[in-house]
Amino acid sequence: MILRTNLGGDPSPREVMRRVRATALAAFAHQELPFEELVETLEEERGVKPETLSKMMIWLQNAALRPIASSGHKLAFEEAIPSMLLPLVTITKFDVILMLRETGRGLMGCCVYKPHLFRATMMDRLLRDFRKVLELMLTEPERPISKIRLT
Repeated sequence: MILRTNLGGDPSPREVMRRVRATALAAFAHQELPFEELVETLEEERGVKPETLSKMMIWLQNAALRPIASSGHKLAFEEAIPSMLLPLVTITKFDVILMLRETGRGLMGCCVYKPHLFRATMMDRLLRDFRKVLELMLTEPERPISKIRLT
């Protein structure tokens, strides 16, 4: 599902997560509407092309959908190696796909992106920045999001 969250008023990370949760719960309340039907309606009524809805996908594989109790868990990214059971070539309409899964060591993930749009160094920086933002959101949940700086 594609979720849109209002970030007006310079909310704190805690408030952003509250808004995301409310948006997700509202989306789940309407899950009987097939996504493809929603896309068709948006295209017909508003002229919204499906490919403009989202260029990035974040996929969280978490069967329980509950937080990890231990604070020692971290976010880590694995580099694809030929022996991994992961397709090294993926055809997708998304420019970037971030796939995360919950493990005993915290969140682990991989990122698939279109190499003709992004260099590997750019994606490395994006993933480092993403991890840093998440860390700051956890350590300073009341700080306004406009004050989150990456240095």
